[in-house]
Amino acid sequence: MSQTKRIAIGGILHETHTFAPGVTDLSGFSKQALYEGEALLREMTGTRTPIGAELETLAQAGYTPVPLIYAAAMPSGIVTAEAYSELRARFLARLRDARPVDGVLLSLHGAMAAENDDDPEGDLMAQTRALVGPNCPIVSVLDMHGNISPRMVEATDVLIANDWNPHIDSYERGLEAGAALRRMLDEGLKTAQAIEYPPLLLSALATWTQREQL
Repeated sequence: MSQTKRIAIGGILHETHTFAPGVTDLSGFSKQALYEGEALLREMTGTRTPIGAELETLAQAGYTPVPLIYAAAMPSGIVTAEAYSELRARFLARLRDARPVDGVLLSLHGAMAAENDDDPEGDLMAQTRALVGPNCPIVSVLDMHGNISPRMVEATDVLIANDWNPHIDSYERGLEAGAALRRMLDEGLKTAQAIEYPPLLLSALATWTQREQL
């Protein structure tokens, strides 16, 4: 009988408003969500969130979740260097200790910015790839308002963003991410990465998907 597949799961989630006054420090994450290890499973299992949906798909597939860290803060000012460095260190330390894993599921935003890195999600994805190797699938859920960088695309196999604004489909996108990982592991699905930046700049008011645009 083959051993169950082990899937690392976690994320650091923040929608950064760089023009907002003030900064987002570690207490900003502690106030909303800051769970490590078994606390992640205890607090996020069964929630209607992307990471809750990802955990649901792992259970349905018979995979073993390997919880890293899940940290989320309300949209606010730039993340302090101290906060990002601390959360990054905790995330990577747990992933390093968990190896080998068969896959990685992430729940991120895509528009986080820190004092010491204007593309922290790209950094986190690249460091994750360096730890798990080139053949381990990495799948992440993102907000549709993310700033997708080449580094994010190069480091991952699948990126899945919300289809709706307001984001009423976040749970469904988590299910989609889990299903994509399962297809890669069980069916041999292969993906190709590419990124294109169309010459468009849309205001938030023009991305409301629940009404026809004028």
